[in-house]
Amino acid sequence: MKLIEWHKSFVERAQKEMGISNYALYWFGFLEGALVMWLLMKVISALWIKSQFPF
Repeated sequence: MKLIEWHKSFVERAQKEMGISNYALYWFGFLEGALVMWLLMKVISALWIKSQFPF
């Protein structure tokens, strides 16, 4: 529970310092997740001889 409370306070403090809304925070999280997944797919496809991903 301490970790969860620390994370909540950290996110709230960072959000106040950057001056962003909850909506913007959700979009940043979504875009970060999409970028990480895209990078993982690129790395995995580079390791395989035949890429199964179309891009």
